[in-house]
Amino acid sequence: MGLRRATMSIKENALIVSVNVELPTKARTDKNAIDEVAKKFGVSPRSLDIRKSLYPKHLMEPIDSVVYKARQYAQRDTYMWARGEFLLPVDFYMEFAEGGGKIELEFQQAVTAFLNNWSNVLLGAEKELAGLYEAGLYPSLEELRKQFSLKFKYRQVTDENDFRVSLQAEELEDLRSRTEVDTLDRMAGLQRAPLQHLKKTLDTLATKLAAPMREIKDDNGTVIELRPAIFRNSTVDNITDECRKIISFGATVIGQAAIGLANKILDELPDADTIRGREEVRNVAKQQAVDFSNSIDQLLQVMGAPAPAAVETEAVNPMGLNLEVTAEPTLSSEPEVEPEAEPVSVPAPVVDTTASIELPPVTATVVPANPIIAALEDEINDMFG
Repeated sequence: MGLRRATMSIKENALIVSVNVELPTKARTDKNAIDEVAKKFGVSPRSLDIRKSLYPKHLMEPIDSVVYKARQYAQRDTYMWARGEFLLPVDFYMEFAEGGGKIELEFQQAVTAFLNNWSNVLLGAEKELAGLYEAGLYPSLEELRKQFSLKFKYRQVTDENDFRVSLQAEELEDLRSRTEVDTLDRMAGLQRAPLQHLKKTLDTLATKLAAPMREIKDDNGTVIELRPAIFRNSTVDNITDECRKIISFGATVIGQAAIGLANKILDELPDADTIRGREEVRNVAKQQAVDFSNSIDQLLQVMGAPAPAAVETEAVNPMGLNLEVTAEPTLSSEPEVEPEAEPVSVPAPVVDTTASIELPPVTATVVPANPIIAALEDEINDMFG
């Protein structure tokens, strides 16, 4: 069945990564302060909560900054799998692990600097807390050192065949069933995330290229030249990375249409230096980014389930998908980009070049071509039909 083939494929083509962070307790409830305040204002101590910071915030800030950086890094270069867990294509493991190793080292250096400054940490805490300072709340330097840890953890995707626990047959089957449903549910959501990430990078490029020309002025404030808006190489590099991630998952997991679109973008979109070099190339790249983004919108609509209420209309299929489509008029959030005056031909993104571009008017509902969505419907019908 398509679902199980997709599950095996995701196990072979992706890892689950998480960030494991351990930090010492930064604040403690001060019962003495609570009792004093309660007595002063005549209220119940149970209605109060007074917590004091054990360490000066400015001295802990470098460590907290690295922790934030690690979590942002995990979310930026992966796809959400579960809370605190992210899916990483195996083709990107070495690249990701190298970046994660640098962050782990940065964390260790920040902790070392904090511990080397321990005497000043205690003096700062005593000064800030004044009468609330309690020396007994602070561990020894050696004990404190063990309370700091930041590690990137990696494991394989789990499916129903990964259990080797000693359970009764009925219990084991129930556990496997729950795990399978959980895995497949996450995979269905996973299919949309890579396309949404790719669309975001394309929209960023289109916005940058549509920005007005910059005015270059002389010392007197007179405009002497107009230049295109500046954009970084990473604006295009991010698109390339997202395409590579989609391709690395394989057609069984992500769908052939998505992989075909990613390959087309890699083949046709110019690199950053080429875009900067000529205005006509810049205009073509801007239109390409808009067209590719619109193609992703259609793919996401096809992948969505259930489909919106059908409206009879003539459906045009720029992706060349072999689908029966019923479209519902929608308002695009993307600005209309008028064709350039120059006779530059910009082909619409097409995944399957052998497929027909135009589809005749139909009134049927969307039929998902994606194996995971289709197989999931079969599973539901088997269970409840």
